[in-house]
Amino acid sequence: MAKLLRCCLGISLLATPATSLAAFHSALSSVKPNDASGALDEALTLLAFERGAEAPVPDLAFLCVGMPFESSLEALVDEAFERTRARVLVGVVGAGVIGGGREREMAECVSVAAGTLPAGTVVEPFVFESPGGGELPAEDYRQTERLVKREGTSCLLFGDPFSPVRDVAKLLDAWAPGALVVGGISCPASQRTASLALREVGTSHRVGRGSALGLALRGPNLAVHSVTAQGAVGVGEPMTVTSSSAGNVVGALDGETPVDRLRTLLEALSKTDPRSAKLLQEALLVGVRATDEEDFLVRQVLGATTAGELLIGDPSIVAGETRLQFMVRDGVAAREDLESVFRRYALERQFSGGGARPLLSFLTSCAGRGEGLFEEANVDTDALSELGAPVCGFFANGELGPVGARVASGGPTPTYLHGFTATAAVLCDGTPAE
Repeated sequence: MAKLLRCCLGISLLATPATSLAAFHSALSSVKPNDASGALDEALTLLAFERGAEAPVPDLAFLCVGMPFESSLEALVDEAFERTRARVLVGVVGAGVIGGGREREMAECVSVAAGTLPAGTVVEPFVFESPGGGELPAEDYRQTERLVKREGTSCLLFGDPFSPVRDVAKLLDAWAPGALVVGGISCPASQRTASLALREVGTSHRVGRGSALGLALRGPNLAVHSVTAQGAVGVGEPMTVTSSSAGNVVGALDGETPVDRLRTLLEALSKTDPRSAKLLQEALLVGVRATDEEDFLVRQVLGATTAGELLIGDPSIVAGETRLQFMVRDGVAAREDLESVFRRYALERQFSGGGARPLLSFLTSCAGRGEGLFEEANVDTDALSELGAPVCGFFANGELGPVGARVASGGPTPTYLHGFTATAAVLCDGTPAE
């Protein structure tokens, strides 16, 4: 991994002034065929109206650009940075964009969000690139490690499809096992231009193709939560893997071959739940988790052997330690999962005290969700909007985050690369009430 990465750290540490009132707003442009500048002008005008004439300079801003405008990303980010005067601005190309309470897929439009963070919040950008060889300097490793290990740090992480973003996520998890890492992979139409951009006051960043960029966020009054809806629900009962090999081959479930277990389940479902039986036959999924964990990680089944074993798209299967459940995914299952995850999030917030006020939900939704999955628009965005904070984000080529709902860090919180998933980083103001 060391040969893949080079890290560029921002020089300045941008801390929110103690006098600021934390608040975010978001806006979405209408569809503007062949008019990227017009789309940005409309979105920024709407955002300025929402924020008001006396709004303070934003600490953080996001610009999400629809895939048809990807060649204009750098120019759009420059203009947005100049007009918002944000201290830090992240730009990303998506298969669709999300803002102003709505989603637009594969359209010529942009979304923006900007606002102020709670007093004392520090935003530290970092960039990882794949230079095609060469060692990552030890000092860069040490600097990044120190940055992420600081108490209370959470990370937003973005990569393009050609970047080492999965390796970066592993590094962040290793350096700070309890830190939340949430984000996703951009969705460019070609390899010709960069699909990520970063601007920071006082520092020059150019994020080339094959890069991953992140924001390390921390502060005494900032809370970052995560919500991950994987779009699948379990059928049948969870089982223990009692035989496995090669890390991803399941040989037995509670003493029987997985194929035998699947046949038994299909026979029962064909009488009681034909829809789920059909889904299992068309696109078999499984959920895997350690015996001491609550949430299943949804993974594809890659194939089966003549001996009745299953090959799973996860290399961490351990006999006696891994629980497995068959899963199905469609629009109905995805809605059920979404509702379940938000019920869990509400409970997590309640048991953690519930005092943190959501400021912004940054949503990374799989390009395979949206209207194609739900047969209507705005399903993921509507669910997040119930939190009372603006939503901004993009339709992605892969989503990064833990599983389930996470409110308080404590033990290890692994970051996974998901598919057909909606992941959200919920930035919250935990400033005590006077």
